[in-house]
Amino acid sequence: MKIIFTVICVILLVNCTQSQKTETTAANQTLTPYQEHGKFGYKDEAGNIIIKPRYDFAQEFHEGFARVKRNGILYNQTSKYGMIDKTGKTIISLIYDDVSFFCEGMVRVGLDNKYGFIDTTGSIIIPLEYDFAFNFSEEVVAVKRNEKWGYINKKGEVIIDFNYELGQDFVESLACVKLKNKWGFINHAGEVVIPIMYDSSKDFAEGLAAVQLNGKMGFIDQTGKEIIPIKYDAVGAFKDGKAKVELNGIKFYIDKNGNKIEKI
Repeated sequence: MKIIFTVICVILLVNCTQSQKTETTAANQTLTPYQEHGKFGYKDEAGNIIIKPRYDFAQEFHEGFARVKRNGILYNQTSKYGMIDKTGKTIISLIYDDVSFFCEGMVRVGLDNKYGFIDTTGSIIIPLEYDFAFNFSEEVVAVKRNEKWGYINKKGEVIIDFNYELGQDFVESLACVKLKNKWGFINHAGEVVIPIMYDSSKDFAEGLAAVQLNGKMGFIDQTGKEIIPIKYDAVGAFKDGKAKVELNGIKFYIDKNGNKIEKI
């Protein structure tokens, strides 16, 4: 009897291990959309069909999930979107007018011009009650209600009141907000840490943010101090210690001290 029991336990353990290996393999493999007879499915790197073509459109996998569509033309309101995992299992039913990508374990969905959020299990975590929403960043998300923007957390709790004409994602602990047609930055507590005084602004990148004032652009740090003079006709974000700028029709790169380092 003990021998039979032991054999059964070994079989169960082997099956469980094989199942875990299959799930791990499925999660780690690279799948690419392909089209056949007007329908989309997915193949692995060896060209094997992993998910048979049955969708009207399919996008690349992101964080283990892919957005798929049935009926209508991409982005047409008659189209319905959902989300699948790498085994082809439907995680989010194809009933929504809009589905974004998973960001920090949450995906924005839209139906009848209202937006909410679903987690990786397919459960609605934040009801579809907002007029619009961006994606989660640094555990919070900007949402729109009654023409005003505020911020909520992953529990759906309002953490920054609906005071703004527009609110962008939090990047490097600060978010760019618009009020009375001017731009500035707030922190996670909702405090204005950089005055709302600029004609436009961009997200922080490598500790510096591009801002515009009176038709010219430059860079400020996270305290609001002007680090690179607001004198350029156009600027890009910093990447790898340099940013592309334009001055009097000439384009070149500058470093974080504003020194010209490379001509384009």
